[in-house]
Amino acid sequence: MYVAKTINSTKLNAVQEVSQSQKKWFTDDDMIEAWSKGRKSYEIKMQKEFEKNLSAAQKLSVDFADSLYGKEKIKCKRIYLKQSSIYDFSFIFTIPEKHYLSFDDFKKINLKLNNFIQNRKNKSISISTMFMPYSSKTNKDSIAADGYNYTFING
Repeated sequence: MYVAKTINSTKLNAVQEVSQSQKKWFTDDDMIEAWSKGRKSYEIKMQKEFEKNLSAAQKLSVDFADSLYGKEKIKCKRIYLKQSSIYDFSFIFTIPEKHYLSFDDFKKINLKLNNFIQNRKNKSISISTMFMPYSSKTNKDSIAADGYNYTFING
């Protein structure tokens, strides 16, 4: 049984209720071990939450790219994904240069993205997006240096 007591309180009823045989004094090592176990449990929960959110972000980005190709026939060659925190993710969608440079096409893509984001089912994650023209000469090391550690390649 764990007993909580406050130093500033004159009432120690919680301590008095514990019989002499149940009383246990904790050493510094016991306290550090208990803290370490609690920390490990917290880290496991955080890791599971991150993996769940990363999976949701991946699915969201691929679903948007698929929907863009389905109706507009605009193919995202690559999607770069960066995590800023457990709940915040950023995407870079690479689209063909002709669509990127066309005002009407780019406007259509942005409207589609805004609708997609507003109508998504999973709102537990925050996302931000950018577009860039696709080029086979894109410096992937620079993108990785900006924190985009995940890449999805479409055909």
